[in-house]
Amino acid sequence: MRHRTSAAAAVLLALSLSAAACSGDDDDTGSADESTTTTGESAESSDSGGHDRADYIALLGGGGNGFTDEQAQCMAGVLVDTIGVESLEASGAFDKILADPDGDLTTYGVALDEAQAMVFYQGSNACTDLRAWYVDQLTGGEDPLSPEAAACMSSALDDATFARMWAVSFTQGEEGLNADPVLTAAVDQAATNCV
Repeated sequence: MRHRTSAAAAVLLALSLSAAACSGDDDDTGSADESTTTTGESAESSDSGGHDRADYIALLGGGGNGFTDEQAQCMAGVLVDTIGVESLEASGAFDKILADPDGDLTTYGVALDEAQAMVFYQGSNACTDLRAWYVDQLTGGEDPLSPEAAACMSSALDDATFARMWAVSFTQGEEGLNADPVLTAAVDQAATNCV
């Protein structure tokens, strides 16, 4: 039972890993179309050592793990807007993401407070239905749940818990998910009720 509940919580981690990993391999301008004002501005800021919003979205916005490129770019934009380019630049996040695309925000020297975490969750949910994505992730993979059990797991987690899982997966990675007793208890209870 513990394996399955940890796997259910870790599903949310997949987005952070896929966003960084996919973008780390892909430097073409196609992934930043929605966010760039001009590609020249983006190139100028990169050449001078600074990075702008479009640079970060291009870096973070690759699709994968059940997200289209458009959805991933949208969520990357939400993340960049929530944190702010100035904060990302001050922490040296761009180069840290390139050096360790499998890291989390803490690895990159970036933190989200509770209010920012909720803004990030709500904005990401506007990009795509995160609960539907969660159900899809739980029903796929090596040890899938039935569609009924996955839907039950999703609905058993209240919005505040689901938002917290989303934010912790980005800010602290799998270690943060596993170390958070509130999240662990919520996922354990949902699994007990649903699986």
